[in-house]
Amino acid sequence: MHKVLFVTGASSDFGIRFMERNAANYETIIAHYCNHAERLQKLQEQYGNKIILKQADLCDAEAVHRMMQELSESGLMPDHILHLAAKKLEYQRFSKRSAADFEEELQCSVLSLVEILRTVLPAMARKKFGKVVVMLSACVCAKPPKFMSTYTVSKYALLGTILALAEEYAEKGICINAVSPEMTDTAFLSEISPMIVEMNRKVSGTELPNAIKEIMNAEIRHNTECDVDQMEQTVKNILGVK
Repeated sequence: MHKVLFVTGASSDFGIRFMERNAANYETIIAHYCNHAERLQKLQEQYGNKIILKQADLCDAEAVHRMMQELSESGLMPDHILHLAAKKLEYQRFSKRSAADFEEELQCSVLSLVEILRTVLPAMARKKFGKVVVMLSACVCAKPPKFMSTYTVSKYALLGTILALAEEYAEKGICINAVSPEMTDTAFLSEISPMIVEMNRKVSGTELPNAIKEIMNAEIRHNTECDVDQMEQTVKNILGVK
């Protein structure tokens, strides 16, 4: 059994589903959230002290720093990290975006992860074991969508972070990976017009947690190939299975 799982954006649909299906695999799950603690409190009622809630606004660098300082002082260093946190999707022309919009998106998705990994990766390296899985997007594998510049920039920045750290920490027994699904049918799309959602292929909200579970459980090194057109094929591509 793996000891500690740390999930950012744990109150998301993906986060809840993954924890529900995999709680038995961990002694402790640190569930980060910004809002919607009530969804995680229901899990706490079911699993008791196994679920530890951590509130922080990842768009606030100081809040992220405080969260990681508290985590470090608690002695609960994660064996596995699942980074799901992101701002909700919204369509907006680039000309309507400000530099602050890009800064906020990068802080929430990328710089928060950098701060988390700066704390956790050295501990993983000392144990010579660890798994990190990050939620990317199909936009880094194919033609980016229109009117989603902040989202696309942040996902490419995440990809660069993952590739760099995967190379740096592979020899230390740490596997750093990502999944890059198509538009996925969850509450994450609530700010997008239903017409736009229906025009794009959607991955079932039940498929992705299964793919992540396979990555977490498999004895694999990182793989930088990006081929996730279908979620059934995602795990095979990442694991190198034909």
